[in-house]
Amino acid sequence: NNQFFCDGRVIKGPPKDNSLLLSVWAYLLVTPAAFFMFVCPLLVKEHPATLAVAFLVVGLWVATCVSLAGVSFSDPGIIPPSAIESRLLHNASRGIAEIDTNCQSTSLDGNPDSATFCHTCEHEKEKGTHHCSRCNNCVAQFDHHCNFVGNCIGARNLRAFV
Repeated sequence: NNQFFCDGRVIKGPPKDNSLLLSVWAYLLVTPAAFFMFVCPLLVKEHPATLAVAFLVVGLWVATCVSLAGVSFSDPGIIPPSAIESRLLHNASRGIAEIDTNCQSTSLDGNPDSATFCHTCEHEKEKGTHHCSRCNNCVAQFDHHCNFVGNCIGARNLRAFV
């Protein structure tokens, strides 16, 4: 359900999150623009020392925009089906036991810390990998799906999210 742009370097969550993401961007861009166009000039005119505060606020605002873009449009750690299938073939060649697909979370070798099987994707998944029902993908180190950024929070974008 995710949308891919620029040969897969830019990833956006499912289209159903577009309206909330656009609202967040509109609020993030319009509100500070109005402040800097109408309020900030009056403050600086009456209190010149507020110019330093204005530059600090601009720096924080830019950092916020960069973080939001980094989280919203980056890969959260989606496990591609081809990588999972190649690992299954590798495990089959090593003689790892068959997967019991009747169980909700099936350990592949009896060890609770080892890989399990995602019944939605019908693929093997590593420890910490969970299936996002909103994006319909397995995500490594899945934390949650954030509707405000329109993407999952996982192994590859958690640092930008925090």
